[in-house]
Amino acid sequence: MKLADKVTIPANVMARQVDEETVILDLRGGAYYGLNDIGTRVWQLLIEGKTPMEVCDSMMEEFDVSREELEKDVLTLLNELECSQLIFRA
Repeated sequence: MKLADKVTIPANVMARQVDEETVILDLRGGAYYGLNDIGTRVWQLLIEGKTPMEVCDSMMEEFDVSREELEKDVLTLLNELECSQLIFRA
């Protein structure tokens, strides 16, 4: 996954926010995946149609973190979601 990639969420993936966390369900495989509050914010921005770069741009305004660390963490999460087939590169 690269920062410039477009990301899509397949129709078989459902997500629900519970307090400050998000639970993602792959309806096809029945697997659950949980996101903490930071992962939840990434997910919300992806739902809005933002690219990974735009996700980082938005989150830089919201969190006190270095750009390098934020990009690394966002890409790590997106790679995990992609490996679990919860998102795809468009």
